Amino acid sequence: MGGTDPEGIRELIELYRTQTSGQLKELAAAASASAAKDLERIAHKAAGASATCGMSAIVPLLRELEKQGRENHLDQASERVAQAEAALSRINAYLDQYLASLVQPAPSACSR
Repeated sequence: MGGTDPEGIRELIELYRTQTSGQLKELAAAASASAAKDLERIAHKAAGASATCGMSAIVPLLRELEKQGRENHLDQASERVAQAEAALSRINAYLDQYLASLVQPAPSACSR
């Protein structure tokens, strides 16, 4: 899968979206249950994936959640999860525009 392969890019974006959405649900549950270690672990994974994918808008919120879990200071965890969900919503809107702008490959001569 090349760096300019539109289908490969679509697959990566959908994988990121699915994974991050699920992780945010897990973070919300961990915050509600005051499960500090789960919060730290899940936020760490989500922040790493988001940073790797270049989704920098959400990374500081996830790092803050990771820190809150590590320090067992969860009084603002639910608020931070809600902020991360809003950031993911904005990221998804951007990704929708980006996906719409990808050029579809021309059909090959064999498929005509």
